[in-house]
Amino acid sequence: IVETWTKGDNDILITFEAIEETGAMSRDEIINSIELVKNIAEIVSEEFASKGLHVLDGKFELGRLKHGNGEIVIIDEISPDVLRVCKGYSPDKNGDCTIYDRCAVSNIINGKRTIKNKNQVPAADFINIFLD
Repeated sequence: IVETWTKGDNDILITFEAIEETGAMSRDEIINSIELVKNIAEIVSEEFASKGLHVLDGKFELGRLKHGNGEIVIIDEISPDVLRVCKGYSPDKNGDCTIYDRCAVSNIINGKRTIKNKNQVPAADFINIFLD
């Protein structure tokens, strides 16, 4: 699932239709951006799954290049600080994790998202997981 949210104390969902209506991005740019994020997420998820971990979600920030053709690219780091990762990865036959509900509980109330983490891997632990 690819979504767009504001950044801040209270994250607010922004629809792709609203982004298009403002002229910030064209329909084609939105479609291409969604595919870019899905491709990045697949690579990240597979790498973590190979270590027995489940990436629940992450934040991939995109931006438009100032120079050149104005292409939309990833503009921020991909690190444990921008990922929510759960201990244990137990995939079903489709590759979907069967224990995701043990990792986090999220709610959206009046357009504001809250997330309670359970069984999350602290970012500092990734050094030992990936570099040992």
